[in-house]
Amino acid sequence: MFKLVKNKFIFFSTLFVVFTVSLPMIFLLFQMKANFQERSFLLMESIFDMLSYRVEHAMEAGEEKIVQNVISDFSHDKNVERLRIINTSGIILYSNAKEEIGKDISEYTPENFLNDNISARELFYSYEGQKYVALEPIVNKESCMGCHGDEPIIAYLSIESDATQPEINFYTGLLHIVMFGLLIIVILVIGLNHIFRVFINNPLENFLNAIDEVEQGNLDVRIQHQSEDEFGKITNHFNSMLKFLNESREQIEELNFQKLQRADRLVTVGELTAGIAHEINNYSAIIMARADFLRVTSQTDRCLNKYYDDLNVMVEQLEHLSSITREVLKYSKKPTENFKQLNLVDVIEGSVGMLKPFTNKRKISIYKRYNPNDKFWVYGDFIQLEQVFNNLINNSIDAIDDEGTITIELFSEKDCNTVIVEDNGPGIESEIKEQIFLPFFTSKSSERGTGLGLYIVKNICAAHKAEIHCDSIVGTGTKFILSFNKYGSMHE
Repeated sequence: MFKLVKNKFIFFSTLFVVFTVSLPMIFLLFQMKANFQERSFLLMESIFDMLSYRVEHAMEAGEEKIVQNVISDFSHDKNVERLRIINTSGIILYSNAKEEIGKDISEYTPENFLNDNISARELFYSYEGQKYVALEPIVNKESCMGCHGDEPIIAYLSIESDATQPEINFYTGLLHIVMFGLLIIVILVIGLNHIFRVFINNPLENFLNAIDEVEQGNLDVRIQHQSEDEFGKITNHFNSMLKFLNESREQIEELNFQKLQRADRLVTVGELTAGIAHEINNYSAIIMARADFLRVTSQTDRCLNKYYDDLNVMVEQLEHLSSITREVLKYSKKPTENFKQLNLVDVIEGSVGMLKPFTNKRKISIYKRYNPNDKFWVYGDFIQLEQVFNNLINNSIDAIDDEGTITIELFSEKDCNTVIVEDNGPGIESEIKEQIFLPFFTSKSSERGTGLGLYIVKNICAAHKAEIHCDSIVGTGTKFILSFNKYGSMHE
C-alpha cells in the first residue's frame, strides 16, 4: 500500500487534517462544556446551601410541615425542577411534586443516585435527562440522634435543575459539531487528493507511462505538458533527451546495419570463395604443374623449345584464373551507396551467374520466366540489390539440398516491377514464417547460416521503398515476392 507516493500522500495528509481539525475542535468543545457546567454548578451550589440551611433548621424544630413548605418555596425558583428528601432506603419523604411522596426514587430517575460511596455533596450532569443533579447526604448530628438513633446518614437531599436552552443546544449540537468536523475532514481529504492528482499524480503517471514505452523500445513517445512549473521543465528535458536518444539510436542502427550487412556479405563471400577456390584448385593445380614442368623442360629440350612461347601463354592464362577470386573478394568490401537507374534483369542475371557453380554442383535447375532482353527499370543500388537476390537464391539452394528447381519470375504491373523467387523445397512452417525476418533467427545449422540474411534483405528492401513478403506451404515450397516501384515513381 505504501509503495506508491499517492497512497503515502493520502495517508499522511489525512492524519494531518484529522489532527489539525479535531484537536482544536475537541479543545473547544471541552472548554465550552466546562464553562457551562461551572456556571450551572455555581448556581446549584448557592441553591443547595440555602436549601440545606432551611431544611436543617426545620428538621431540628421537628415540624414536618415546615420541611414540606421549605421544599415548596424553593420549587418556585425557575432554575429548580425537582426537590426531594430521600431516606436511605430510596423512599421519597418530601418532594415539590406531592405525587412522588412515599414512592421509590428509582421510578423517577434511572441513575442509581444512592450508594454507600456518597459521603459528601456531589454535582453532575445527567445526559439522559439533560439536567443537572445535586445530591448531598444529611448527616446525623448529636441533636438529631434522639430521633434517628446512631445512623450516620439520616437521608439525602436531592436537587434537579433543567439545563438552560444554550446548554441543551450545546449538548444536542455535539453530534452536529462532530459530523461537521468529519465533513470538513472529508472535504479537505478529497480536496487534497484532487490537488495531488491534478498537479502531481497525473504528471507522474504521464512520466511512468512514457518510461514504460521507452523500456519497450519506443523512443518516439512524447509527454504533453503545457505548464511552466517544475514538471513542465522536467517534461521539456525529458522530451529533448528522448529526441537525442532517438536520433542516436537511428545513427547506431544505421551503423550496425551496415556492419551486419557487411558481415553477411563476408559470410556469403566466404562460401563463394571456398567453392570457387575448390573448383579452380582441382583443375588449375594439375594444369599449372604440367605446364610449368613443360616450360622449364623446353628451355633445354630442342624438341619442346618451339613450344616455349605457347607454354608461357598457358601459364599466364592460369594466372588469369586467379582474377576470378579477386573479383569475388571485391564483394567483401564495405559497400558505398550508389543509387541510380538500373535494370532488374542485370541484377538477377549477375546473381544467377555468381551462384551457378553451386546450382550446377547440386544439380539444381533455375528457370527464368522473363526475357533477358527486357528492361525493368528501378532506382536503387546495384550491389545491395544483388545481395538481396544472392541471399534469396542461396536460401533456396540450402532448402532444396539436391536436384530441385528454382524459378525466378519477373513482370511489370501498373507502377510496380515484381520479382518472385520460388523453390520446390520443404517449405516453412507457419510458426517459423513469422520470425524469418528477425535478426539472428535461422533454422540452419551454425555452420551454414548467421540468421542475418533475410533481416538484411528486408532492410535493403525498405531502403529501396520495396515490399517483400513470404508465401510458403509445408511440403510444397517457398515463394518470396518483391515489389519495386518503377523508376521515376519514387520521385513524383
